[in-house]
Amino acid sequence: KQNGSSTSSSNTNLKSSQSVTSKSVPLKNYAYFQPVAQNKNLQIIADTIGTNTQEKELLKQLFTAAKNGFDDEVKLKGRKYNFAASMTFFIASTLTVYHDAPEPTDEATENLFKALSQMIDETPDMASVPNKDKQFLHDTFISFSGLVLAGYMEAKQSNDKNSLKVY
Repeated sequence: KQNGSSTSSSNTNLKSSQSVTSKSVPLKNYAYFQPVAQNKNLQIIADTIGTNTQEKELLKQLFTAAKNGFDDEVKLKGRKYNFAASMTFFIASTLTVYHDAPEPTDEATENLFKALSQMIDETPDMASVPNKDKQFLHDTFISFSGLVLAGYMEAKQSNDKNSLKVY
C-alpha cells in the first residue's frame, strides 16, 4: 500500500520515466503470462536459499504471504499475472529499504511500471519467453521483495542496528 509520501531522491529517479511513458505507444503486453497450474516456484526458491528444513519452510511461508499480499494489491488493476508489476514491487521495495525511506508515491510506482512494461515490450525476444519462465521470474521478484521487507521491518521494530545494516 502506498502512503503518499516519498523522498526526493527516489522520486527524481522514478519521475524521470514519466517522459518515456507519456507517449501513446500501444503495449504489446509481453510482461503478462498465463499462470502454470500447480507450480512449485515458491518451494524451489525457498529450497534454493534455505539452509535447513525449518528455514526452508519458514521462507516458503513468507513467500506465500508476500505473494498473497501482492496479488491482493495488483488484481484490481489487472496486473496479477504481470512480471513488470512484480519487478516494480521489487525495485520499489529494495529502494525503500536501502534508503530507509517511505514508500514511493502511487504516481511514481505507476510511472515505473509503465516504463518497465514499455522496456519489456521493446525487447522482441520477450514475446517468445515461455509462460512458466515469466511466472518463475514474477514469483522470484515477489519472494525477494517479501524477504527484504520482512527482514527490514523486523530489524526496525526490534531496533537491531546490525540487522538494519544488512538490509
